[in-house]
Amino acid sequence: MTDISLGPRGLTIEQQKEIAIIQSQASNEPYKPKITTQTSLYVGELAPHIDEAMLKEHFGNVKSVQVCRDSVTNQSLGYAHINFYTPQDCSAAFENLNHSKIDGTTYRLMISERETTKRVSGAGNIILKNLHPNVDNKSLYDTFSRWGNVISCRVFNKLTGGSVKGYGFVNYDTYAAAERAISFVNGKMLFGKEVHASHQVLKNEKESLLSHNDQQHCRFTNVYVKNLSSDVTEDDLGELFSTIGPVSSVLVQRDDQHKPKGFGFVNFELPEDAERAVNELHDKDFFAEDVTDEILINNFLPYGTITSAKIMKDESTGAPKGFGFVCFSSSDEANRAVAEMNGRFISSKPIYVALAQLL
Repeated sequence: MTDISLGPRGLTIEQQKEIAIIQSQASNEPYKPKITTQTSLYVGELAPHIDEAMLKEHFGNVKSVQVCRDSVTNQSLGYAHINFYTPQDCSAAFENLNHSKIDGTTYRLMISERETTKRVSGAGNIILKNLHPNVDNKSLYDTFSRWGNVISCRVFNKLTGGSVKGYGFVNYDTYAAAERAISFVNGKMLFGKEVHASHQVLKNEKESLLSHNDQQHCRFTNVYVKNLSSDVTEDDLGELFSTIGPVSSVLVQRDDQHKPKGFGFVNFELPEDAERAVNELHDKDFFAEDVTDEILINNFLPYGTITSAKIMKDESTGAPKGFGFVCFSSSDEANRAVAEMNGRFISSKPIYVALAQLL
């Protein structure tokens, strides 16, 4: 296999440009870097204390800055919108500052796309699997911007069973750019691991490829999740639903201002896991906000020896996410806990309990 280096770790800017030229010559539709026609950027994954003044100082000469805040508490929701005077300034900020840091926290930029059909069509979306733990958002962007204009990209690293399973998403502005990236990356070695790259096929596109009979026998893998709180992220959904089975992609739907709409989608690798998620999680409540690690241990202790117990919390705010994990010393103890505790009440709320799936 051919080994390709990621971003600044192995290639200079000049070398990356040389590679882009060579690749464009081999492509039927050459890669042509272009300046966006938009003048607004979405800034995500901001630390709670980042305010408008800090953003203005960081981004320089901008027209306006708005940190989105909770209407009741006025606390930052972790994202903002920045308006530039010209598309050139917007494009330059996106290219040069994406995945940089403000006060020690790495943020993520997206071009605010006003064309709804382009934003939600998914034609330029690709999925990457088997990524090395060293691959981060910055190196992913540096690498995949060689083959087209990247609207957004993100890496998800999940620690399970002592190993890290990495996957990611890259959203290009055109299908041709996504096709070009897949042709060069799929099967290649990144940091010693063979990467699998493919198009993210949307549900309606999958159905159009199936005959009527095939559709009747097709089992779904995509699960629709609604009634989500405004602070739920893709990481939260992925972490929760991966207790059912391996998850291939997660999406929290957002509006034109990138505010969560309260629903999302979780795509499983196996249809039986998707069916199980619907059957077992539908209309289920999770832990009340006052449930602590100690309360969790006290409730599950009668069923065996607990090696660890943890209520999952938001890293930036410390707020409980509504679910947690209890590890027993044996599978028999875990099975007994599931049988006895599922549907029981903790702090006035019925809880859902299931065996966690190691990916």
